[in-house]
Amino acid sequence: MNNLVEIQNGKVVVSSLQVAERFEKRHDNVMEAIRNLVDQDAEIGVLNFQETPYTHPQNKQEYPMYLMDRDGFSLLVMGFTGSEALQWKKQFLKAFNEMESQLKLKAPSTLKEALILALQQQEQIELLETKVCEDSPKVETFDDFMDCGQLHTLASTADLLGIGRSTMNRTLRENGILGSQDGVNRPYRKYTKNGVFVVKEQKLKNGSFYPQIYVTPKGLDFLNKFFKTLK
Repeated sequence: MNNLVEIQNGKVVVSSLQVAERFEKRHDNVMEAIRNLVDQDAEIGVLNFQETPYTHPQNKQEYPMYLMDRDGFSLLVMGFTGSEALQWKKQFLKAFNEMESQLKLKAPSTLKEALILALQQQEQIELLETKVCEDSPKVETFDDFMDCGQLHTLASTADLLGIGRSTMNRTLRENGILGSQDGVNRPYRKYTKNGVFVVKEQKLKNGSFYPQIYVTPKGLDFLNKFFKTLK
């Protein structure tokens, strides 16, 4: 049972490869579903999913996969239907329960393990307390946005342009405008240098930084023209 999940850095996780295999899905489709979740809510990309490389056993090439905790797994498989899918959901959740129970019983045996565990627990608490905020006022139309001269998030920009948020982010990645690092979107440098995006690094209490991407009025004009050329 517990070969369904594993422990990574003191946390019970399951890989996207394992999910794809057990639920009989293509791994690229599972990865796309995860990226859609992360695009819709950046917080779960920090808390519940971690992009990491793996080496394919046959061609020895390196590819990306995701490790996810119980909450990430639950969000991902929520839409998987059918009696067989239901049975696998139950088996995975049982495996999470068993492994988490074993993890709680296993006390750290060294000072180093105790410090690592304490830091991980503190990081989770601090990340939950940290919210990705939108500091600019709401606007309803493209013209209003251009007139207000404010920065806006990727999600709000997608709404203004009338494009699905995950579709917009995926298209920008595919066309070399956004890159993905550790499951987090980042614009390529030339698009920040020319004023399309502004990246504000939000410092978390654990000392790490999370990039909040904003679109400038110039950037919105650029993206508006860019997506019109794709139609």
